Amino acid sequence: MAKETFNIDFRTGSLIEKHSNSKGVNVGNQIKKQEKGLAYASRQSNSGQITYPAADMTALNFGTGAFSLVCAFRMGKFIHIGSAFNTIFGGQFDVASKTDGVIALYNSSQILTFYWGAGGATFGGIALSDSGSLYDGKYHLVILDFDGTTYRAYLDNIKEGNESTDIFDINFNEFVVGRGEFTSRRSNSDIAYIRAYDTALTQAERNDLMTEFLHSFGTTEQKRNFVYPKATDLSSEVDRGSDLIAPLDFNNWTLSSGTVVTNDSFTGATSLYKSITTIGKKYNYNVVGTTTDSNLKFYDGFTGATLIKDLGTGSFSATGTFTSQASSGIPTAIQFDLADANSTTTITNFTITELTGLVAAYNFIPSKGKLIDISGQGNDGTISGALSTKDGMKFDGVDDYVDLDAHTASVASLSEGSIVTRFKYANTTDNQTLFSSSDKSDSSSDINIKTDPAAHRLIFVIRENAGFVLDADLPSDYADGLWHTYIVAVNSSGNKHYVDGMQVTPDYSTGDASTQGFFSDVNDLDTLRIGNREDSGGNEYYWDGDVGELKIYSYALTAQQAKAYHNSFIKPVLIETFKDSGADGIVKTPRGWIDGTGSYSITEVDYDI
Repeated sequence: MAKETFNIDFRTGSLIEKHSNSKGVNVGNQIKKQEKGLAYASRQSNSGQITYPAADMTALNFGTGAFSLVCAFRMGKFIHIGSAFNTIFGGQFDVASKTDGVIALYNSSQILTFYWGAGGATFGGIALSDSGSLYDGKYHLVILDFDGTTYRAYLDNIKEGNESTDIFDINFNEFVVGRGEFTSRRSNSDIAYIRAYDTALTQAERNDLMTEFLHSFGTTEQKRNFVYPKATDLSSEVDRGSDLIAPLDFNNWTLSSGTVVTNDSFTGATSLYKSITTIGKKYNYNVVGTTTDSNLKFYDGFTGATLIKDLGTGSFSATGTFTSQASSGIPTAIQFDLADANSTTTITNFTITELTGLVAAYNFIPSKGKLIDISGQGNDGTISGALSTKDGMKFDGVDDYVDLDAHTASVASLSEGSIVTRFKYANTTDNQTLFSSSDKSDSSSDINIKTDPAAHRLIFVIRENAGFVLDADLPSDYADGLWHTYIVAVNSSGNKHYVDGMQVTPDYSTGDASTQGFFSDVNDLDTLRIGNREDSGGNEYYWDGDVGELKIYSYALTAQQAKAYHNSFIKPVLIETFKDSGADGIVKTPRGWIDGTGSYSITEVDYDI
C-alpha cells in the first residue's frame, strides 16, 4: 500500500508541510485564500510563490524508486511574461534544459506537461492530451506515477495515452509551488493540494483519491440533506414528458368524431389527436393493440399529416422512429385515424419518447419477472432464474439469463453504437457470456461480450458469416470479484474500448482497431440475451457473476462520457457542516448531535445512498 510522504493542503489554512520541520517561505503578496477558503492562488503578475528549501525535500527525493505525485488544481489563463510556460509546481527547469526533480507546467495552448530529470540536459516528459480542455474554470486531479520501469499520467482518474521509460534519479534541488526556477515562469492557477507517495498508486488507491476529490473536495461545502441520485437510476437520461407516457388517457385527446369508450378504446370513424410533439425533433414510439379497421393509421400531425405507420387489421405491434414535420396549418401532433364508422380499436400499450440515442437501458431492478427497459423503447426482458441483489442481479453460471429475443430487431439495425455495462465476477474456469446477440443456426454470426477462461480477460467479438470481423481481447484479469465498467463504442472510424473509464488497447486476435460495423454487419441475428449465448450446436454459455447495468446507444460514446460513466459509481462522501451563522452572527450547532462525552462533535458523515 502506498505511503504518503508529502502533503501540502492549502485548504486547511496552514502552510506547514506535514513531513518536514519547516514552513514554506511565502514570496510575493498574491498567495491568498480564494472564495470559500478552499484554495490558494498564485498570480503570475505579482510573483506569488511558496518555496520549500532543499534541506526539507527528503520526502520528495525518490531516487530511481517508484513514486506518485498528486495535485488538485484549477488552471488559469496562460499569461506570457518572459516565458512560454506557466508553472504549477516543481523543481529546477531552466533555459539550458536542466531539469531537477519533477515539474508540472502548461503552455499557451493549456497543454499540461510533466518533465523530470536528474539535473542534466536530458530529461523525460509526458504531455497530457487534453489540449485546451483544462482551462474550463473547474478543478482537476492530476497524477504522475512511476512503478520502477514506466512513467504514467492520469487526469481525473483516466490514464493518458502517452507513457515514458526515461528513468532518472529524482532528487529535488528545491520545491516551489506557483513558480519554476525563474521568476518569469510563474503560475496563474489555483492549487488546492499536492501530495507524494513512496510507490506507484494502484487503481483502487487512485479510485479512492478520485472519490475524495469528487465528493469531499469542492468549491463549496456540502450541506445537510444534500442528496446524490442513485448511480443505477438511468431515468434522467430519457426525456419522458409527462403527457407522452402511458397510462393511456385518450379522454384528454382531441376527438373530431367517433366515441372514446374507455381510456384505451375508441369506436366509429375517428380522428383522435394530441398536440405533444415539437417540429424538427425525433421521437421513438411503441404501440400495441387490436383493431377491426383495415384503415387504422398512425400519423405525425393532424389533417393532411404525414403517415407514420399503417397499423392494418387485427392485432398490431409497431415500434419505430419519426421526425415531427412542419406544415402550414397542420398542428404539431400525433394522431390515430379510423376510417370505418363501425370500427373498434383498443390500444393496450402506447409510448412515445424524444429520441436520446438510448436504444435500451436496464438498471436490473426486476418487476414481476420482467426486466424493464427504462429507456422507454419497450425492449423489456423476461428473467429466467437470475436473482435481485442490492446492486443489480446475480447470475449463477448454470441456467440464469434474461431473454430479450423478441426485441432483437430493434437493435440489429444499428450501424454504429455503444454497449455499456457494469459487472463483476470471480469464476476463473468457465467461458462465460455477459451479453450476446446471435444467429442460433450459425454460430459464426454473432456479437458477444465474454470471458477468456485462460487469462480471465474480457473479449468483445463480432463474427460475420464464417469469418471474424473483430476479436478483441481486453488486457488485465477482471475475475477479481470487484465491480468494473466496460464500454465498447463503434462508429465509422473504428472501435474503442473503455474499462473502468480508461481507454484500453486490446490484443486483436482477429481484426484490428479500424474494423468497422456493429449489429447491422452481422447476418440473421435472432437472439438478444443478457447472461447467455447459445451456439448452433445447442451449447450454452452462462454468466457466473453480477450485472448492475446495461445500456445500448445508437452512437459511439466519447472518452469523456466513458470517464463520467465510470466515475458516476464512485461512492459519495458528504461533508456535514454546521458553520452557517445565525442572525446574531454566531455559528449554530443543531440540537441532538451529541457524542458520548456530552459535547457536540460532528465533522463528517458518510451516507450510503
